[in-house]
Amino acid sequence: MADESTRRRKGRKRGASTPNDDNAATKRPTRTAYDTLQKANMLALLKDGRYSDLTLRCEPGGETFKVHKSVLCPQSSFFEACVESGMRESIENVITLREELVDDVKRMLVFLYTGDFREDDTFKGPEDWGNPLPVNPPRRSDNCWCPTLSEYSDKEKTKDALIVCMRLYAMGDKFEIPGLRNTAIGKLELYAGDRLSEFSSTYGFQYGPEEYVRHVSKELVPVMDAVEFCFSQFEGQSWLYELADILLSPIAKIAPLWLDEGGATKDTFGYDFRLKLSRLLAKTQNETFQYLLDRISGNPQISSRLFALTCMKRLKEYRELQIDHRLCCRRSFRRDVQRALRIITVLLNDPEKIAALHCSYNADNAPEEGICHSEKPIVPVINGSPCKDTEPVENYVEFRCQDCDWSRSLNDIEEMLELQPVPGPTVPAPPGVMLDDFD
Repeated sequence: MADESTRRRKGRKRGASTPNDDNAATKRPTRTAYDTLQKANMLALLKDGRYSDLTLRCEPGGETFKVHKSVLCPQSSFFEACVESGMRESIENVITLREELVDDVKRMLVFLYTGDFREDDTFKGPEDWGNPLPVNPPRRSDNCWCPTLSEYSDKEKTKDALIVCMRLYAMGDKFEIPGLRNTAIGKLELYAGDRLSEFSSTYGFQYGPEEYVRHVSKELVPVMDAVEFCFSQFEGQSWLYELADILLSPIAKIAPLWLDEGGATKDTFGYDFRLKLSRLLAKTQNETFQYLLDRISGNPQISSRLFALTCMKRLKEYRELQIDHRLCCRRSFRRDVQRALRIITVLLNDPEKIAALHCSYNADNAPEEGICHSEKPIVPVINGSPCKDTEPVENYVEFRCQDCDWSRSLNDIEEMLELQPVPGPTVPAPPGVMLDDFD
């Protein structure tokens, strides 16, 4: 036994996983000390400029950066072309950037050397380069999260994390850096998924309708600032809507809830609900909705795009309601078929009960029209189609006379045979417009 256990211990190398290790690979940390050290070394190389063979000059600020061709060129087709073109830039090894902000150039370089950049307004410059934060939703200082609809200054807008991510995406497109574009748009999507979603990935719970409205209302000012920046600075770019829709889509979803932010209509139920827009605006508290109208009224592009996205959201909800309605119809159809089969099974087991299924047309009412004398038993027939019906059908299966089309419902047959009713889904009314008669 000792020799066998010794052989097993010798057969397993140090650090190797065995079939008995549950999720051995997944328990390992995603970031290792080597990764951290490697990024720190790359940043140190960028800060002190050792072994540099290329210079980037920012014309607006006059600041220069000593960089390395071996780092920039494999990631950027633009810088590769400048170095290999045989023109002045390749001879002097100096590339002048005439339009980019100095802080954005720093962020771009940090990304090229480490694979990430800091988009928040705590970025101070070379002395604060350090290890960049991991990919997270854009962050802003505490005074930017106030729930009031106060405006930001132009300086605050320039430093806003959403606008920074949009500028970095544009730089990734201009300098042909796919990784920078993907990282910038990934940060915007993470922000929208965390700050503009019904589900909080930070706290791991789903907001209720009223909490969701208040939660997203806090973000409306910076979101609209970023959207306006996007449409004003990147007009004509093929990727304009790709960026703008990340922030506008959640707004299109929640805008109807802002219309009644005070909750005046939350106790109104039913499919016959009618409400005039002017009456709603007059009686409810909807400062956020009015603020949104004021912001988009001066920009036809934003207005039309938000309208299109709102229509798409409504169409999606309408189709989902149709699918739910058809699903309930099919479940009701299946339930009625099962009930009819159960009735037939009871009759086959006790043929004497078939007498209860003879036609009794006009036996109880309207005798002047005559009485059906058919001796044939009434039989089950299909009433309607669960795949095509747009209106709910009370009974998809009923028992009908073979001569005069007189019918009895499944409930009547079950009551005569003293069968317990089979519970089933309630078929909802088909989807319809909840708010109409607008002024």
